[in-house]
Amino acid sequence: MYENGKEEGVEQGLEMGIKQGVMQGIIEKSKEKTKQLFNKYYPKEDDSILENLNSEK
Repeated sequence: MYENGKEEGVEQGLEMGIKQGVMQGIIEKSKEKTKQLFNKYYPKEDDSILENLNSEK
């Protein structure tokens, strides 16, 4: 019984870890795309404002 619970826990942990990793990848890709667009339309501006916006969440 313990082994079954342990295996289920490991499987659930792996699934959750994969989901979190995928979401983190999507967020990072979105941040990079936002930074690219910002630099495209405002090339003379400092893009650190984007980091400031992210840190206020």
